[in-house]
Amino acid sequence: MSTLTFRESRTCAFEEAEDGSYPVVLLTPGQGATAYYSEEVVARDAPVAFPKGTHVYLNHLQKGETRSPEKILGTLVADTTIRESDGAAVNRFQPVKRWAPLVEDVHKIAGLSINAAGSAKTGIVAGKATRIAES
Repeated sequence: MSTLTFRESRTCAFEEAEDGSYPVVLLTPGQGATAYYSEEVVARDAPVAFPKGTHVYLNHLQKGETRSPEKILGTLVADTTIRESDGAAVNRFQPVKRWAPLVEDVHKIAGLSINAAGSAKTGIVAGKATRIAES
């Protein structure tokens, strides 16, 4: 088992709500770019990893970089829940005023990407060796 940083992206085609927030899918069970995520891991850990108030940044940190308030795109404004139909971890994203025009321009074509620490093991999924997220 190893500890690693999970980075997964997802294209969003979501619509703005009256309060200016957007529904977002944070993570779905299945094979991602970094690891395979079981329904159990997503259901158990995503609500804890992405609570209400989690910052959403404009981009991932690069090596040697530190977080800057200027790069906060917005926050998750609800508790992360699991959608029954497909086991996806979902929430609502509220952009800060500074970035709201950008989000409005790109929300139908841009994606979100998670950045979370967790543990994984190597295993076989669909006949291929892959990392399997354990947390």
